[in-house]
Amino acid sequence: MCGSSCAAASTELTCFSRYPLSKLVEMYAIREFAAGFPVSETGVIINMVSPGLCSTNLGHDAAPSRRALQGVLRAMMARTAEEGSRTILHGVIAGEESHGKHLSGCQIKEYVDVFRGVL
Repeated sequence: MCGSSCAAASTELTCFSRYPLSKLVEMYAIREFAAGFPVSETGVIINMVSPGLCSTNLGHDAAPSRRALQGVLRAMMARTAEEGSRTILHGVIAGEESHGKHLSGCQIKEYVDVFRGVL
């Protein structure tokens, strides 16, 4: 018998599994958007920043099991909020070389074209 707790768990897993896909879509959208609005014509630099997992109070109202998992992940690999904010600041001050790019860890990351040869 599957009650509301099963439905909630199913939704939570779906949301959790959709996060990487939403990031991928966002990366492609930013790249295409930036290509349509070159810096030479707009004077605006468009980039995407990902500060990564940061230790903040975000998710404090999650279910206890979810908070426990978040706590373990944060203890193992999270940056401080200050470290994460540096990537956001880097996105603001980065030059034209960051246009249409993904920034993480205060570095410009190259895209891996997962659809090369497929489309």
